[in-house]
Amino acid sequence: MVNISIIIPVYNKEKFLKKCIDSVLKQTYTEIEIILIDDGSIDKSKEIISEYVTEYPKIIHSIEEGHKGVSNARNQGLKKAKGKYIVFVDADDYLEPNYLMNLMKFSNFEFVVSGLLEQIYGLTSITTSIETVDAVIDVDSGSVDSIFSKKFFPIFSVVYTKLFKKEIIDKYHLTFKDQQYGEDTLFVLEYLKYVKKIKIISYAGYINLIVENTLSRNYVNNIWEYVRNIPNEINGHDKNWQFLFVRSIKLTLLNDVSTFRNFKKQCNIITNDSNFKFASIFLVRSWTNKIILLFLESKIYWPLFIVFKSKPDLKLKCNT
Repeated sequence: MVNISIIIPVYNKEKFLKKCIDSVLKQTYTEIEIILIDDGSIDKSKEIISEYVTEYPKIIHSIEEGHKGVSNARNQGLKKAKGKYIVFVDADDYLEPNYLMNLMKFSNFEFVVSGLLEQIYGLTSITTSIETVDAVIDVDSGSVDSIFSKKFFPIFSVVYTKLFKKEIIDKYHLTFKDQQYGEDTLFVLEYLKYVKKIKIISYAGYINLIVENTLSRNYVNNIWEYVRNIPNEINGHDKNWQFLFVRSIKLTLLNDVSTFRNFKKQCNIITNDSNFKFASIFLVRSWTNKIILLFLESKIYWPLFIVFKSKPDLKLKCNT
């Protein structure tokens, strides 16, 4: 019996793939299938996948022709999935043995969200990256607004650490957008439109391996064109829209702090966007965000450049 389909997109992950797959095979919850989507790897990932497919019947292998990106790979996995629930895992990450079991304890909820652990590649120590607390968010009561906050949104901006219901994904034809950046956040925000109760658990059993030169840490060309779409998942320009809009601004400004000239160019792109006129210092929640908007509105970019250049790691934690 298959209850959970684990979708793992693979692109040139030969160094990490065996540990990832082994961690899924060692799960204490066993009613699973593993869908490995090879996205045109040119290293030994294909060979590694073939070895596992031969030995383990729980593994379904799908080879994609050419490198089409993680969104396409995940969408192909969704088409093949037979489980009632969907779990996404990145091929350079791995799971603690009780990860799936702890998520399934709350499978009566439409959406289950857990915390995130972090390990820097080459080191053995594991630390808490995003800490969650036990909570139930009732969408109908309006408590969903709490998601758009420093406390919760960091974990809602990624698709891993979560248990999705395949029925909801299928019913509303949810897919990953074909874009280079922000596709996780867009998928989660779209899914949130169709759930009524969300269970957040304090348990963290997903280990995110921090590897240098991965996409989330690299320069992204035309990043504003990707992240400007994220706030548009919110109807209107309320506090939640404001939160997402400023978050998109911060992602864009952190993307290129190599020179003030480049930084200023990004500021001008943002302030010339048609949506910028809806940004309001009165509706954003934090003083940090108010100051960012104030400087942008006044076209005073130099202080922002100094601050953003001094904190490049904020690109991964800019949800305040």
